[in-house]
Amino acid sequence: PPSPAPGAVLDIRGSGFGSRGDGIVTLNGVEFEAESIVSWSNTGIRIQIPACATSGTLLVLVNRFPSSAVPLKIVSPKRSVASHGTLVGRIESPQRHPIANAQVMLDNGQTAMTAQDGSFRIDEVPPGTYGAYIRAEGFNEGTGTVRISTGTTRSLLASLSSAGIVLPQRRNEAPEDPTGTLWVQAYRYSSNGKTWFVKRIQAWEYGDHRKTWSAGSWSTDAQHRSLQCTGAHTERTYVIKVTWRNDSGTETTSQSTRKLTRTSQTFRFYSP
Repeated sequence: PPSPAPGAVLDIRGSGFGSRGDGIVTLNGVEFEAESIVSWSNTGIRIQIPACATSGTLLVLVNRFPSSAVPLKIVSPKRSVASHGTLVGRIESPQRHPIANAQVMLDNGQTAMTAQDGSFRIDEVPPGTYGAYIRAEGFNEGTGTVRISTGTTRSLLASLSSAGIVLPQRRNEAPEDPTGTLWVQAYRYSSNGKTWFVKRIQAWEYGDHRKTWSAGSWSTDAQHRSLQCTGAHTERTYVIKVTWRNDSGTETTSQSTRKLTRTSQTFRFYSP
């Protein structure tokens, strides 16, 4: 199979696909949104790969009957350096000693580890204002905001202490991203003669566990379970964790990241 990049159109060829509305296409158990379906016919489906897609198993389900599973590799798109920015900096203690092996995270999912001299570098950051999270053993987690501009390098000097982090704040920062509702729906499924029921759904913002959502209690009656994440910020990435359980008490879990791009958006999970 081909190895498309996010934004590319994937052609799926075969037969018995029916027409649009007869089935769905999933990647890693997550259904492609309707706007990602370019065309659908009985012999072919064309899908635009979303920006948040990751490599995994591609499956077509027509009237709930699955096709053969096909491994699909998603490659990173070639980006224009001029359309992105770079974040560099140094993490140190209040005594100005470098902090090595600190994890620097932006809430778009990009991360870096500091070197022995406390320095770090994150390349190809899309322009915008991001939440920044810094963690290091022996220090409290620090948070702040950074703004990245097109074609520029932003320098950041941060000090971790028992009180957290001090990050430079800028006046006239862009307003906080608007909030919306992220919906998660997970369905029961059958595999190897066993039926797996949704036990629990959890979600939290990538890099920030201060705001989490969870729902679910194990039941063999429910066809699916839903989680409503009210107050989620748009244009941010969220971690979604779904746990299934069978009658024998065995559990299996799926964890992935999804970006909220609209004020109301639903992500569906049909299997791990």
